Amino acid sequence: MGKARILIVDDTIDILRTLHLLLQERFEVILSPDGFSGYQKASRYLPDFIILDIMMPKMTGYQCYDQVRRLPVLKDIPVIFLSAKGTPIEQEYGLKKGAFAYIPKPFDPKGLIKTIDQMLLQHPPTPKDRPTYDQILMEEESKDRHVYWTG
Repeated sequence: MGKARILIVDDTIDILRTLHLLLQERFEVILSPDGFSGYQKASRYLPDFIILDIMMPKMTGYQCYDQVRRLPVLKDIPVIFLSAKGTPIEQEYGLKKGAFAYIPKPFDPKGLIKTIDQMLLQHPPTPKDRPTYDQILMEEESKDRHVYWTG
């Protein structure tokens, strides 16, 4: 089995970049800038787990979470909420929804890695019959070239 696949959904480009750099050595990282795109990418790429912001355009993290949970193939994958909404009430709400963890921003990268490691011990990724993310990107790029080819 290859690397575990993680989907990171956050509307802050610096957070996406930081998390990509932090996690790319260990995981196949997929990035999404909003909840709606995150839901679409989750259903298309079948990640092993998701890091999900709460306050985003188009669809909040909670709405994205609810949509992902409705898909039988994704209903049990672990989710970590990573949000600036860090009040105890907000954290309790996210955990009651079923998230593995709720980490307030700004976050400690080492603490996030520790949380991910704990999650993977409790919820190890199961092999899935799916193409790699690179294969999907090559396929999509090939389709795009075909659409614009006029020769």
